[in-house]
Amino acid sequence: MKGDLFQRLGAITAAGAVLLGAGAAYADTYDLDLTGVVASGSHGAAGDIQFYTLDLLADDFSPFELQVGDVFNLTVTLDELLGVPASAITFFGVDVVTSGQFGFPPDDGMISSGSVTLLDGSLAGGVYGSACSNCLAGTLLLAPGPAFDVSQFLVNITVENLTPFDPDDSSPFVAYGFQLRYQVSSNGPGPGPGAIPEPATWAMMICGFGMAGAVLRRRRLVPA
Repeated sequence: MKGDLFQRLGAITAAGAVLLGAGAAYADTYDLDLTGVVASGSHGAAGDIQFYTLDLLADDFSPFELQVGDVFNLTVTLDELLGVPASAITFFGVDVVTSGQFGFPPDDGMISSGSVTLLDGSLAGGVYGSACSNCLAGTLLLAPGPAFDVSQFLVNITVENLTPFDPDDSSPFVAYGFQLRYQVSSNGPGPGPGAIPEPATWAMMICGFGMAGAVLRRRRLVPA
């Protein structure tokens, strides 16, 4: 009897260890090198807010389901310096493009946290903490925001919550890609070099980045 009991306890303990191990391995760390061509970016304005967005590419990237605890370590390299104009408030960073729109997590929680480190340009060496209450992004917030340029920077993003905008939507969040974005809040100098104006597209979008967790509106992406 004792032998059977210890055998059963051993089996239960082993099963528990497997489950705990599986749970611990559920989240993952993604170390990715991202590249972008400044001239392929798009610029627009809505009122006194200017926007710039640029798709960033990673070799052999395939969409995957996000999990709470996932960590992104992103090294971003642009083909030339991107100029960001001076502004009363500047949001700048990298957004993970996802299949759904985020809502606000309960208890004043955050969707994401992390940091941005600028490696070159006029603010080289600057390290900025990042948090967003309704977006999955690594961003810096400058208020007031000086004009600056950059072509290489590091972004760290940790997934803290995966709260959907629609509480009844239980669809998984899928990561489809990455975009560099900046938002400036005044009619300052024009966009970075080679930007392509698309005011009709951007007039309907207000993209809020950064520590304040401003409102981010994203269209739902449908897999092909």
